[in-house]
Amino acid sequence: MRRCLFVGVVCAAVVSLAMTAPAFRQSDLEPVDGQRLLDKLVEITDRVVTPDVTNQSVIIHQREINAYLQFQAVTELPTGITDAEISLLDGGVLSVRATVDLSLLRDAQPQETPDFLRYLSGRVPVTVDGEVRGQNGVAHVDVELVTIAGLSVPVSVLTDLVRRYSTGEQYPDGIDFAEPLNLPYGMSELRVEHERVVVVH
Repeated sequence: MRRCLFVGVVCAAVVSLAMTAPAFRQSDLEPVDGQRLLDKLVEITDRVVTPDVTNQSVIIHQREINAYLQFQAVTELPTGITDAEISLLDGGVLSVRATVDLSLLRDAQPQETPDFLRYLSGRVPVTVDGEVRGQNGVAHVDVELVTIAGLSVPVSVLTDLVRRYSTGEQYPDGIDFAEPLNLPYGMSELRVEHERVVVVH
């Protein structure tokens, strides 16, 4: 779950997430790329129990995150979310894309279905553009644009979806990315740069 939280923080949406339309999907990714991300998370975690090692950085590349989402995290993504992919740009800017099966999302929690989902169905592309800043062990996510099936929707729609579909034992009230998020794995700083994330422990 903490692996998903890390990727969720980086992806800005969610947690859980993350998101892409098939047309944007990288075809040259391999499982070994995703395994590199897992190995780096182990490295970061190991430093938690090594208090004399501080202010050291680990670089996680965009292709490693996307490979993890494509291969290792397939079973961990929420029901109905597939083809997750992220683009990392300078200055903390990122774009997250996914194919979302709105019918499956609605059927998974019919009593929690937002009103707008009642009028949409099937597999549609979803994009989320925004910024992520992580300092002093806390991440701030600023979502600037959300589109569903090519239509711009209020950011509050995404906030509500993430909260509803991220509920669980660890987060009984779901995740509200509009609020500051504690960085996992004892991270003190997280910087999004061109095609990479710099993690400072």
